[in-house]
Amino acid sequence: MTSDDTPSVGVLLARATRAVEERMAPVLDTLGVTADQWRVLVVLGTSAGITMSDLARLSVLSAAGATRAVDSLTERALVYRRADPTDRRRVVVFLSAHGASRMAPALEAAARIDAAIAAEIGSARFLALGDGLIHLVSAADGALAGETSA
Repeated sequence: MTSDDTPSVGVLLARATRAVEERMAPVLDTLGVTADQWRVLVVLGTSAGITMSDLARLSVLSAAGATRAVDSLTERALVYRRADPTDRRRVVVFLSAHGASRMAPALEAAARIDAAIAAEIGSARFLALGDGLIHLVSAADGALAGETSA
């Protein structure tokens, strides 16, 4: 449902991602992480340990990209790996206490950026945008789950 002069949703999402990443750049620089590493940290901050394959999927990285990010974050003691107790062949990644304490001010800064965006576009639009993105991701995850179980 786009007119000739309105970019597709994919283009708009890419442009919006870039705009948010540009606002987040000073925060990530202070923390000393890349955007990819930041997404890994955020995903780990909302889980009690996660497999590498799930971490890659949820942080929107390839398996190799997730491994590189985790390697770098492990070197700085922001995350750590352990063998999965139920399947020793799998690796589970966790946010370390050090990583959580380093992330706290960055998460506060990210919340201020979200608040600034909400003020700029209006709280109703901001909430609707978040709701729409949640539904889009959920639908995509459901489609992917259907593909893997088929």
